[in-house]
Amino acid sequence: MSSYLDLPTYIYGNMTPEEKKTILMGNIKEPIVIRGMYQPRAMKMNTKQIINMFGDTYLPIEIYDTHNTETTSAESGKSTVPELIKHWNQDLSPRLYCAEVDLFEQKMATKQKEILLETLRNPNTEPKEVQSLMLYLGKDHASGLHLHVNSDFVLNQLFGSKTVYIFNNYDNPNIHKNSTFHMGKSNFAKEDFFQLDHSKMKIYKVTLQPGDSLLIPPWSWHATQGHGINMSLTQIFDRSDLMYLLTNPNMILDYVFEDQIILFSILIIIFVIYYMRRQKR
Repeated sequence: MSSYLDLPTYIYGNMTPEEKKTILMGNIKEPIVIRGMYQPRAMKMNTKQIINMFGDTYLPIEIYDTHNTETTSAESGKSTVPELIKHWNQDLSPRLYCAEVDLFEQKMATKQKEILLETLRNPNTEPKEVQSLMLYLGKDHASGLHLHVNSDFVLNQLFGSKTVYIFNNYDNPNIHKNSTFHMGKSNFAKEDFFQLDHSKMKIYKVTLQPGDSLLIPPWSWHATQGHGINMSLTQIFDRSDLMYLLTNPNMILDYVFEDQIILFSILIIIFVIYYMRRQKR
């Protein structure tokens, strides 16, 4: 039988100003649960409101044969939120999942987009600039084990519930990261997390309810399991402290290849060195 560990947990309304400043305004130092940080937005959320927020805007979706996104390959498509909710309520196949949709980049009518972003805005994190706002909307979907490599992430649960399994990069030696050159999946584990024997692993587990948030640093492996129809918003923040790369060398290549400026700089340096050597001949 698995014995999962508990993460450090705070109640947002009980946090002191100093705790909020230390935990929320700087780089994320460890996975932390903050209950109620995304209130009051999430308290009033329901499927009707979700439908009204997005209207007939077509969103990119992933199409699977099963709920586990790791066991089958995805096809891509588009759908509106009303169509998705109807599909899920009727428990139809195939399995549809709206994942990693950056609402800042999503095309929709200007006024509608302004209202949507204002409705979803989290005033509790305003002092930090949000680089991306990623939408996850699905029913009973499981996301495979992965880490984020180069940014701080805050997963906010708005509707329904979601369980997150999380642990540090080197906590479990039976986990192996995909190759850096594994297109689109280099930050995922080779193993199917949900088929592993969790009783032999060090794993933290938390179930997020509407209004709850989970702070995730780059070096934390995590997998998720949604329960029923549920919606999450993940805020992505730039990170200034890169010292974690020294203790997580298996992430360095991924960091370089994800950061196009660094990659371009390295290519220029290589070209200059090559050119100078050619000139000396």
